[in-house]
Amino acid sequence: MPVKKVLHVPCGHNQLKYSDRHIFVESFPMGIDYDKFVRTSSRPEVNAIATQFRSHFPNQKIIISVDRLDYSKGILERLRAFLTFLEKYPEWHSKVVLYMLIVPSRDKVSQYKKLKDEINRKVSEINSIYGNLSWTPVLYFYKSLPFEELIGLYIASDICMITSTRDGMNLVSKEYIACKTNSDGVLILSEFAGASKELVDALIVNPYNRVETADSIYHAIRMPPEEIRERTEANRQIIQKFNVHHWVRLFLDRMAETKAIQRDEWARRISDKVFNSIAERYRQSHNRLFFFWIMTAHWSNFKIMPRKPAQRFFCTISWIVLSPIRSIRWSSSAGVRRRAYLPGLMGAPTIWSLNMGYGLIFPTLTGPTKRAWHYTGCQKSKS
Repeated sequence: MPVKKVLHVPCGHNQLKYSDRHIFVESFPMGIDYDKFVRTSSRPEVNAIATQFRSHFPNQKIIISVDRLDYSKGILERLRAFLTFLEKYPEWHSKVVLYMLIVPSRDKVSQYKKLKDEINRKVSEINSIYGNLSWTPVLYFYKSLPFEELIGLYIASDICMITSTRDGMNLVSKEYIACKTNSDGVLILSEFAGASKELVDALIVNPYNRVETADSIYHAIRMPPEEIRERTEANRQIIQKFNVHHWVRLFLDRMAETKAIQRDEWARRISDKVFNSIAERYRQSHNRLFFFWIMTAHWSNFKIMPRKPAQRFFCTISWIVLSPIRSIRWSSSAGVRRRAYLPGLMGAPTIWSLNMGYGLIFPTLTGPTKRAWHYTGCQKSKS
């Protein structure tokens, strides 16, 4: 874990301790609005867009890819793999087309301009080697599409190819599967995309291995319809269950649990600075008053109750009792009113009063060393 190696922070079990607080580290795979994509893909006008798009590529397999312009999307790796596919499987020339839609992003930055130029050169190289008057292997568009047209593109295509080299999730893969309610489609998905951990029935590839990726294209093209439907349905169930609403609920619930844990920790612990300040004020004080709360209500559900306060309990406060400058107030729940508890508490020196659940017990001097205890309660003790 980088935090442990770089900052030398103790960590384990998805949490780390930093600056006297616990920080929880969790993964929350983001989902999509599944119902929205299903509804849109069922609309007649969207299916008309898909039919029109499909009519431009008769008797051809359509491979689509939708990305923003970024190095992490593996666009060049995708083009190299497609080139390898055309070299290795010449029988598929003129029978398949790669439709690449790249959404403009940061194209004013010099490194992104350079990437865009490299993509242009690679597309031109492939089309110049294998293209002819009736077939352009790679169709490349540098623009964004309206939502309905994008859904139509998903519906019309046969294969969706995602070759990210580093991607947190990649929601395009989920959008593609969600739109395949009434049509077949194969998903080729990079193992470096977070979605590959959920959509395990996709064809998982290593985009750096162009031969493996090229073979996956061939496998996707020749995949039987029954297998396509089986894989698509399995992935669709995952996307439908773990949608964006589930993601929001999971994240907020976990955050609430974390905040509750942190509040409990702060309620039990004070910082060294505050502790030292309290200790110093105690040493300098001349009139010390202590309040103690004994919680016994939780014993009421047990058949056997302690007969008297543990001796160890009084030992832990003996250093307070022996101090010449102090007085003690006991505050307790109703259970302490039992007679078995009173001798232990009342025998402790310098106790001024016992604040019980329903009243107050206080002493009066009956002799030089004797005290009589009086109860001023609103109801009588049960024992």
